[in-house]
This record gives sequence, C-alpha cells and structure tokens, in this order.
Amino acid sequence: MAATSTVTFKVVGAKVIALTFDDGPWPTSTAGIVSALSKGYVEATFFELGSQIGGRAALSRLVLANDNVIGIHSWNHALMTSRSASVNSADLKRCQSALFKATSYKARWFRPPYGATNATLKKTVKSLGLGQVLWTVDTLDWKYRVKSSVISRALAGARTAA
Repeated sequence: MAATSTVTFKVVGAKVIALTFDDGPWPTSTAGIVSALSKGYVEATFFELGSQIGGRAALSRLVLANDNVIGIHSWNHALMTSRSASVNSADLKRCQSALFKATSYKARWFRPPYGATNATLKKTVKSLGLGQVLWTVDTLDWKYRVKSSVISRALAGARTAA
C-alpha cells in the first residue's frame, strides 16, 4: 500500500491542523472525503471500526491508496474504560485482524471511542504495539452538520507549531 504509518515533518511558526475521521469506513461518505482530500493534496488519518471494515474493504483500500493512514477505533465503539484489559486486548486484536485481512495493512495507531482512556487501556494499547491518539479540537461535526461551523471550530483550535 502507498500509505505510511507515520509522517514526519517540521513546521515552525505556522498553525497546523491534522485531519482525522472516526467511525468508518462509511459507504455514504468515505469515498467522497478521500476524493476531496486528494484534490487538495491533503492527507488524513481515518480511525476505523473493525465492525465497519467487513464488506467495505474496498473503502479501506481506497483510503490507503490515496496516501492516508488508517488507525483502529475499536470493534464497535464500546466504552473501553469500563472493560478488562483482556477484553480490550481481544477487541483491538480483532479490529487489527479485520483491517489486515481487508488491506494487508497493520495499523499503528488507536483512538479510543469517546476519547475515554485510563491507565489500564493505555497499557493494553502499548502492549499491542499501538500508539494512542486523541484530539485537541473537537469540531462537533457529528452534532452541528454545518460546514462553516466545522471549519470555524477547526481553525479556532489550530495551534502554532513549535
């Protein structure tokens, strides 16, 4: 696949926004998002649910073929902080397996559903060789489905790179 698992860059004195998309792949939007990103030569990270990948492998492959990165977002968006380490480990392994079966790609990143994490989950994630990724700005796009509102929130939260 063309996508890499890490991107290294240095930007000094400019505001930086890293785009991420959760909960897919979605048949109604993923391809359109990938197309829009590629037109602007922009890459993003897609945090996919294992339960969404089955039957939608072509969408996951499309994400990767356009130089984006895929991370995992759990099997079915459960609140992982209320579960045992062994249950969470099995969940993440199942998600990794579904992604690998669909794409031959091994994700290196994990975003916990709801951004909820704790020491036990962090340890489990690390033991599986994954890095945990949260966010600094929530555009609330799931709640306010107005493009100008999403853009305004993202730009307001952009920080100057050090």
